[in-house]
Amino acid sequence: MAEVISFYTGYINASTGVSSVVKSLDKGQWSSFAMTHSIYSLDQQFTSKPVGPKSNSPSLGYNLKSKCILVLSSVRMWLWRQADKSSFMAVIYFKLFHLARADKLVKSFISQGTGDKNLIVHDIWSLITLLKQGYSMDKIIFVIHGSNDPISFMVDVFPKMRKTNFLKNIESDFLFALSKVKSVVVLSEENRIQLQNKYGVETQLILNGIPELAPKQSNIDNLNLHITGSLCSRKRQYLLVEAIAKLPVNFISENSVKLNIFGHGPDYNKLKRRILELNLEQVIILHGNTDAPYNNYKYGDLILSISTEEGLPVALIEGLRSGCVPVVTDVGGCHLTAANDNGVLLSTFDDDSLINELCVVITELSNIQVRETFASRSLSLFKSSFSNKKMVSLYAKAISS
Repeated sequence: MAEVISFYTGYINASTGVSSVVKSLDKGQWSSFAMTHSIYSLDQQFTSKPVGPKSNSPSLGYNLKSKCILVLSSVRMWLWRQADKSSFMAVIYFKLFHLARADKLVKSFISQGTGDKNLIVHDIWSLITLLKQGYSMDKIIFVIHGSNDPISFMVDVFPKMRKTNFLKNIESDFLFALSKVKSVVVLSEENRIQLQNKYGVETQLILNGIPELAPKQSNIDNLNLHITGSLCSRKRQYLLVEAIAKLPVNFISENSVKLNIFGHGPDYNKLKRRILELNLEQVIILHGNTDAPYNNYKYGDLILSISTEEGLPVALIEGLRSGCVPVVTDVGGCHLTAANDNGVLLSTFDDDSLINELCVVITELSNIQVRETFASRSLSLFKSSFSNKKMVSLYAKAISS
């Protein structure tokens, strides 16, 4: 059996889109292709169980480690905010929370004598570190999870980095690595064209997929909205808060409107303060990091993505699987989740216009018959385009070619 490893300098048990994709790959029927699949990440290494203590009674060392992680998380949020203002702090952020982690993880991986394994690499930091450590790049499939290439994404997040030597060096290493890998995977046709035009790189389109689950029954009379992801300016959850605030009080009451925001990030406290200012804490719920947000998705609910940059969010696919109605901005592969006349592709991007459009869309989707029709189409779209089985088969084919 050929061994396939998903390699990721990140946390598999975090509530992120990449971690969801990796976990979905791990649930695939790889044996059908004479292959096995495992994960190597910061919190999971060649095992189906996360790295950490097995005892139900946490040890003193574990409690101390947990506190250290909380402190480090606070430091990371502080650095993120500073990096938005300073190129120096942005470089420190990427060196400390990405390059240093990748260096440690790759060295640990290589020390175990794993140089002949097929890798699916899910982040740029792992990719360039594997290159520098002398790994066989022709064994690597590299996945670009965003709608932009990783270099453009870094500049989008921290514009101050644009002219730094650090970014120039990372881009040089990235381009060299791309020229050596077995294959580059993208999540949308738009991203494929962008990579070809910018770097002359040939890519393969493989849509994200997840295992099937039976959709949960819903009280269709309730208008439930869900948005999942890192709480940050790029994801723009703050616009949804303002849109809900603009809806008439009677409309919110009569339709039992509820907005569920899943995830954590730099904007958490800002969102919390704004929700309290608007007296909407009974309508808008900040859930924080949640193991499986999709457990809250029900047939006929709305699943939203209003980001300025995305790849193909797994949260949207999880929404389709549950029979949710997608409401999305036209970035990356998001439009694919509304390709069956099953949702709404938002037409505006600037903040004020999008707030107004969201109010109109939410009002229109309060119509129960419309939501039920869209929900049925969402389920059909999921089964035809976003199954875990199809995704795994395409990765297996890419590895075997």
